[in-house]
Amino acid sequence: RDGSRRTYRSALNLVRSAMPDLAGPAEVTGPRAARFAREYAAGRYRRTKSEAGAARVRGPQTVRTTLNNLSVVWSRMGKTGLVDGNVWADIERPRVPKKLPRVPSEEAVGKLFEWLDRRFPGPDGKGWDLMKTFVRVKMLAGCRLNDLCKVETPQFDPKAGTLV
Repeated sequence: RDGSRRTYRSALNLVRSAMPDLAGPAEVTGPRAARFAREYAAGRYRRTKSEAGAARVRGPQTVRTTLNNLSVVWSRMGKTGLVDGNVWADIERPRVPKKLPRVPSEEAVGKLFEWLDRRFPGPDGKGWDLMKTFVRVKMLAGCRLNDLCKVETPQFDPKAGTLV
């Protein structure tokens, strides 16, 4: 897919810029990959092309994602015979701290439902009850929106009031 191609090209461009002397992907060895990972994690970036922009530290999730993307690219190149092995598979990834879910305040939830009533007034002008019910179920279920959209009737347990 186009998004995947852009992501993998971006990761490859990072390697190329960090190792301009490479003649090809087979020249990336384990030690060179480890050095790239260390330097990439310690390096800074700018959100703008201007040198006046603030230099920011890369987060552990960014480093982890880049290394994972490079691992995918190298494993695919390995299948085609361009490289002998996936040098990125053994590179240690930074630990990413787990984020606790944020719980919106009662006031924020109230404002959301007020907005829903204004945005989707419904046929009686009181608000679209089905939309509000969907949002309430989403809040209670704590699942992803797409997962909830795909729920079928047999997946609902009416006695327990749960989704299976």
